Amino acid sequence: MHSLNPFDCPDGVIILEPRSVYDKGLIRYDSEQGCLIYDFDKCVEAIMEADGCSCEEATEWLCYNTVDKQMDGWPLFESADGLCDV
Repeated sequence: MHSLNPFDCPDGVIILEPRSVYDKGLIRYDSEQGCLIYDFDKCVEAIMEADGCSCEEATEWLCYNTVDKQMDGWPLFESADGLCDV
């Protein structure tokens, strides 16, 4: 698990659940954006491990259900190329 404690973040910051899966991809809190930043690839790996699905299935699930959401405090995702576009 990552050493950052999301509960130390300001109110309104959204923490992805289940934490046993998504904390593996937690990178940092971004005070300028007001949200947590997760590593996209580590989240995909964590979903694959937790659900026993393929990389393609985990990527599709993460993009459809999580990355594409837009609301105040919603996490952003970074990949090796920078922030993921929504």
